[in-house]
Amino acid sequence: MTVLASSSCSRSGVATSVVNAMLIALAHPFAGVPLVPWLAWGIGFFVLGWLIQFIGHYYEGRKPAFVDDIVGLLVGPMFVVGEWLFALGWGHDMLAEIERRAGPTHLRDLAAPATR
Repeated sequence: MTVLASSSCSRSGVATSVVNAMLIALAHPFAGVPLVPWLAWGIGFFVLGWLIQFIGHYYEGRKPAFVDDIVGLLVGPMFVVGEWLFALGWGHDMLAEIERRAGPTHLRDLAAPATR
């Protein structure tokens, strides 16, 4: 692993940890909510998250990574944070290397059937 890749991976790991800490802080007030509303909010957000994921994969034209490998469920949060950072202009070198190896992200033509 090159120094660039190691440094970029370390920064993305730190960024993921920061985002997770913020999510925990945002979720903390829900800890004091009675069981039924707490469960309703939790299930609601869980279902909403899965719907958003599948809608995104439909537009992308690719199946979720965890369909082939369950480890994708563990890597998913870091992937999302990485995509946010790339959208903000961070990690150009890392994004270029990912696209060199895996190909660029693309949106499929919704008029044509999915091919994968």
